[in-house]
Amino acid sequence: MTKTELIVELAVRADLTQAKAGRVIETLCEVIGERLQAGESVALPPLGRFIPVQRAARMARNPITGESVSVPERAAVRFRASEGLKRRLN
Repeated sequence: MTKTELIVELAVRADLTQAKAGRVIETLCEVIGERLQAGESVALPPLGRFIPVQRAARMARNPITGESVSVPERAAVRFRASEGLKRRLN
């Protein structure tokens, strides 16, 4: 499902205009991003939890040259699906 398809589906189900549904999606993404940047996890009980994590620095290898390359520490996001979502999928 693309973002556009999600906006259309949300607009139909929630009886919103597509413009309002688009703003809802944009705002939701902004809020989740801001909270993750602040180091907070974000729980959406029917779906799951977004958890900010730090990936440790590591050594990697260039597959073409075989040269060792240092990969710096970086921020990432882990998503853990809720039990309810897992049950719906199985």
